[in-house]
Amino acid sequence: PISSFAALEREAAQLDLEPWLGDRRPVLRVSASRSALYHTDAIAERLATAWKVDPVDPRGDDDPDGGDAQLFVVRNVGDEMTVSVDTSGLPLYKRGWRHEVAKAPLRENLAAAVLLASGWQPSQPLLDPFCGSGTIVIEAALLALGRPPGFLRPFAFFDWPTFEAGTWASVVGAAPPLTRSPTLTARAPMRPESGAVTRQNSRSRSAWARIALSLSSVAAAMSRFEIGRAHV
Repeated sequence: PISSFAALEREAAQLDLEPWLGDRRPVLRVSASRSALYHTDAIAERLATAWKVDPVDPRGDDDPDGGDAQLFVVRNVGDEMTVSVDTSGLPLYKRGWRHEVAKAPLRENLAAAVLLASGWQPSQPLLDPFCGSGTIVIEAALLALGRPPGFLRPFAFFDWPTFEAGTWASVVGAAPPLTRSPTLTARAPMRPESGAVTRQNSRSRSAWARIALSLSSVAAAMSRFEIGRAHV
């Protein structure tokens, strides 16, 4: 149990951050509950002293994967302290294909969940009447291809000194091959400003299925599909 700052510094000094840190700066995200040490700022300061690093914000950066940061999550519950190393970096809902956004964009993983819950099948035409930045349509293309969600994005552990690119390449190479699906037929009525955003995102290397985009009213777009065949 870690019930004093002296014990915290003594135990923390035995941890070697080098395998995960290298030249990157540490970012600490500290939480505490039901513990003798409950002041998260003080915990972060003691950890920084023990690890001989610059003082850090215990609440973490808004973007802990800002290019030179490695996030460490410190949880102190009932005087039992756990230090976890973030392997992901950017939040996992970020797939790596979104380059532009419209107003109030839908998260990629939520769009995929909507498609799966709706019962849509890749063989069906797809109509997205509220297209925005094309999130649902592009995620549909990825589902049709069987592409893993994080296939294109980087992860924080890529920058670890212990990371072995060859091993990771072997893991990726062992994944099932992409599905050779037919062209995804989709209509996405949109405003001109949203249309430019959608087209930019759909041109990314993740959207390997061709996506038909049109600027029109919802009624006009729906009239292009046979009733009963299109999935809205």
